[in-house]
Amino acid sequence: MMRCTIQSVLLGVASLAIVVVSFADDPDGASDPVLGTTILLHQDGSIVRIPERDALAAPWIGTASGVSIGPEQGCALAWPLVTTPRVIGQAMWLADGRCFPGALDPVEKPAAGTIPWRAGPMLMTLPLSSLRAWTAVGVDLPTGTLDADRITLRNGDTVDGLVTDFGSTVTIDVDGTTRTFDNELIASVQFVQAADAPTVPRTLRVWVDDGAIIDAESMERDGTLLRLKVQVPSGNEVFQLRLRVDQVLGVATPALSRDGLVLRTLNATTGTTWSNLPGIAPSMECTGPGRLGSMQAILHGPGVWSMPVTASGVLVSQVLVPDRVRAVADHALVVRQAGVELSRIEARSEVRWMRVAVKPGTVEFELVPGKAGPVGCVMELADLVVIRAAP
Repeated sequence: MMRCTIQSVLLGVASLAIVVVSFADDPDGASDPVLGTTILLHQDGSIVRIPERDALAAPWIGTASGVSIGPEQGCALAWPLVTTPRVIGQAMWLADGRCFPGALDPVEKPAAGTIPWRAGPMLMTLPLSSLRAWTAVGVDLPTGTLDADRITLRNGDTVDGLVTDFGSTVTIDVDGTTRTFDNELIASVQFVQAADAPTVPRTLRVWVDDGAIIDAESMERDGTLLRLKVQVPSGNEVFQLRLRVDQVLGVATPALSRDGLVLRTLNATTGTTWSNLPGIAPSMECTGPGRLGSMQAILHGPGVWSMPVTASGVLVSQVLVPDRVRAVADHALVVRQAGVELSRIEARSEVRWMRVAVKPGTVEFELVPGKAGPVGCVMELADLVVIRAAP
């Protein structure tokens, strides 16, 4: 679908830059951060846990080729969020996975086909062709692939068509009929995506506690700050971005898969002898991207789920079983690919994480009941990621 030119309702643009709206202008006065244990993920999928004191005593360096704390080098870093996450404000989501909380900038004469987005004290120009969605304060990113732009109103109604104006009001063309909505009535605007997936940049991806997802050329810790070099979208300018360490959830290199892990139910309700038992409703709760761009899935079974894998590598995940479940249940999590069993983890075992080699294709997860039957079949896969075979 061809994109129309943005009309004068749009806000103008004067320059290009990247930043996140809630970043402090001068974070140098931040108090000592409380990080807890830092997790460093190696290329082969193994995990090293670094105590807070050791992590803050060693230099941190990061580029697209790797991230390190002192002598330990890997492809991703993450640390627990000690404070309560900030509620994400209105945000612009890009097709390449980046997210910028902020607001439209009130200046005149916008560039044709662009949206001027103000993030804190800085300004950037976002082409409509690069956008995935706009969301209002506290609204989750819409999912699914559309063949038209979609406006979702706060009352749940949806309108599909071609967005032509985006500003204090949003105008959409629906089969030749123009409809206009005030911003305050809209929960989200989802834009049609290009057929070709965006190229993964050779940069670090950084996740911030206010929902921002940005890409940086390099990272270095300086006391309580992380100093990031962020490439401006157009031109050769590099912006020096400073964030408090405790504002950041994690960083990862392109070696970490960004293919958007999505678990899909295969035969959760049919084809099994236990699917019709009272109270047994196989389901899966999946959230993400989380820290390191990973997914978190809570599997309620028995049931079978699948996950697409687009490149050879290592599938890594923490495997968590609630204590109350382990006391009464004896089910197992079985991981397969192409009919071959890659891993079997019993609920009552001491195994707390898995690491298996995978190839392009579909990986299946099955919760299999034990002798006790389909009682309490629950497992959580936390920090579920695919580490590619090569950076």
